[in-house]
Amino acid sequence: MGKTVRCAVTGEVGTDDEFYKRGSKYYKSREAYLQRKKRQKIRKALDAGLEKIYAMICESILDIKTEASRPPLLAKKLRVFKDCDPEIVCLAIELCGDRIAAKIEEPRFGSAYGRYNYIVAALLNELSYAESVQRQRDFQERRESARLASVIKMANDLEGVSTSHMSRWQRED
Repeated sequence: MGKTVRCAVTGEVGTDDEFYKRGSKYYKSREAYLQRKKRQKIRKALDAGLEKIYAMICESILDIKTEASRPPLLAKKLRVFKDCDPEIVCLAIELCGDRIAAKIEEPRFGSAYGRYNYIVAALLNELSYAESVQRQRDFQERRESARLASVIKMANDLEGVSTSHMSRWQRED
C-alpha cells in the first residue's frame, strides 16, 4: 500500500500506486496531466496576445516607452480582450489610437482610472470596424495573389506556345 496523495487537477485522494506522478505532483491519470498542460499552453498563448495589446496601448496611446513604467491597472482592464483575436485588437489600436490618445488628454479625464476605462471602451467599440478592415485586406490579398497566379500561368502558356512555334520554324530551315 502506497502513501496517500492528492490529484493536482481534480483534488481527488488516492494512493501513489494508482496515480500518475509527474515531477513532484500526482495526477489521477496521464490524461488529466496532459489536459492540464494543454490548458496551460492555451493560457500562455492568451497571455502573449494580451501582452502584445498591452504593449501597443502603452506605446501608441499612452506614449509609455519603458516596460517598467507601464500601469498595472491597465493590464487588469485588458482582460476583456482575452477572447478576442489580438491581431484585430492591435489593428483597432492602429486605426483609432491617435484619436483615443487625443481624447484622454482632455481635462474631464482627471484620473488614470477614467482614462483606462475610456481606452478599453473605445477599443471595444472599434473592434467590429477593425474586423471589417481586416476582412477587406484579406480579400484584397487573395485577389492579388490569384491575379498574380493567372499572370504567371498566362506567361508560362505564352512561353510554351512561342517555343513550340520556334521549333517549327527551325525545322523548316
